[in-house]
Amino acid sequence: MTESAHTAAVGASHRWRHIAGIRRAFLILALAAQTLAACYYLLGVLPYHGGTWLELAILGLFALLYTWIAVGFWIAVFGFVVRLTGGDRHSLMRRHSVESIANTRLARTAVVMPVYHEPVHWTLSGLKAVYRDLERRGQIENFDFFILSDSRNPDIWLEEQAAWQRLATELGAEGRFFYRRRSVNLNYKSGNIADFLRRWGKRYEYMVVLDADSLISGNTVTRMVQLMELEPQVGILQTNPNIINGQSLFARIQQFANRFYSPLFSTGLAAVQMGDAAFWGHNAILRVRPFMRFCGLRKLRGPGIFGGPIMSHDFVEAAYMGRAGYEVWLEPGLSESFEESPPTLTDELMRDNRWAKGNLQHFWLLMTAPGIRFAHRLAFLNGIMAYVASPLWLLFLACTTVEAARMTLSPIDYFPEGHQGLFPLWPEWRPEWALALALSTAALLFLPKFLALADALVHRLSRGFGGFLRLTMSVLLEIAVSVLLAPLRMLAHSRFVVAALLNVSLKWAGQNRTEETTWSEAIRSQMWGMLIGAG
Repeated sequence: MTESAHTAAVGASHRWRHIAGIRRAFLILALAAQTLAACYYLLGVLPYHGGTWLELAILGLFALLYTWIAVGFWIAVFGFVVRLTGGDRHSLMRRHSVESIANTRLARTAVVMPVYHEPVHWTLSGLKAVYRDLERRGQIENFDFFILSDSRNPDIWLEEQAAWQRLATELGAEGRFFYRRRSVNLNYKSGNIADFLRRWGKRYEYMVVLDADSLISGNTVTRMVQLMELEPQVGILQTNPNIINGQSLFARIQQFANRFYSPLFSTGLAAVQMGDAAFWGHNAILRVRPFMRFCGLRKLRGPGIFGGPIMSHDFVEAAYMGRAGYEVWLEPGLSESFEESPPTLTDELMRDNRWAKGNLQHFWLLMTAPGIRFAHRLAFLNGIMAYVASPLWLLFLACTTVEAARMTLSPIDYFPEGHQGLFPLWPEWRPEWALALALSTAALLFLPKFLALADALVHRLSRGFGGFLRLTMSVLLEIAVSVLLAPLRMLAHSRFVVAALLNVSLKWAGQNRTEETTWSEAIRSQMWGMLIGAG
């Protein structure tokens, strides 16, 4: 990098960090003010106004949960405002003209796809599409492709090898399209990538990481490489994948939610995180040398769940890249990046079981890893709360049920536990405050969805969803389904958190990406959740 390029990179870094500080300060102040106001209303709603230990427990749980959902609300508001004003002018894509990006040379890049017991033909078809698209653009000489297999079943890995050989011959890609199967599975996907880097990493400037269900256009791949060339201080550049190929009703609802809501949330998240973004493990490009030098993952040395290999590696790798002085960016402007979602709720929950354990491990890193940037620590907390919020919600419901039962079934206690003094504590009920609090909570949960409708009107996107009337009906249907599924997810995630804290071992297995479920199987697997949720 030339001296002038280095100076420009340092100046850009200082500018975005200043802007990010202002945005994050606003977010924190808004969260604090909103949560304090809601807690004040809750104290007014509780009969003894926080005068008992049970009510203090309710208040503490409420504050955590309210803050958690308020974060999502404000991220959506950020995204709406940024899109309304024409996009974030501080993003990587807006720093450079289309011509300067297009005229930037490419560098040697490896496109890697780790696989583990995946449907072979289906997986390689996506990789073939990426190869063909780069070939059509005349850029294929800058890229090598690697299938990195951890498959244990001989029938599967022999089929992988045969399919790879046929595909390499069909593409005329001998010497550019490779297959490697590890003989020993260490440290899951991160160990698979690490093994590749030890063998071939020094040959490449960049590495594009795909999942078995990833699909990404040749245009997006080349723009990613060009942006990395223009921004030498960037260590990881993450795209925002859209969900495609949903066939089951469940998958299509998840696909709709992703395609319709994610522009707001990804834009808002990128605007707040800026160069301290998270890495999601796929559909991203990494600068190989600093990644090899700074992002190696040692085994955790804590007790129970906090010992052994790191399962959710991607957030940790982003944090280590930031600790080394490199930037990590989420760039929603990099379109034509896709993935698929689990076809059933059962498959989604099986995936969440692995993610819950991996995310909870990050608590140990929060306590022990030095030098991690504040934004990446917040990303760790966000990932932890994605699952811990469920048992907290369940505990909150239990506490409020006990409080309601006490006030209904037991005689009024004018001297409850924790109350000191000669005078009685008179219980009070304020139903109008309770209604206001309930409405504000509903607004936090559902207003972002209607902001997405407003965004679709402003940017004339409703035609792509069947017109505004059909789009509105789809949003209402998605809200209804999400409300119905929320108790099932809450109970499942609560079970996963408890199992993870007890360090119950998990089976590492391939994912179901295509098969649907039957109504009878769904009822059998979710019966208890349905009954408790209905109650």
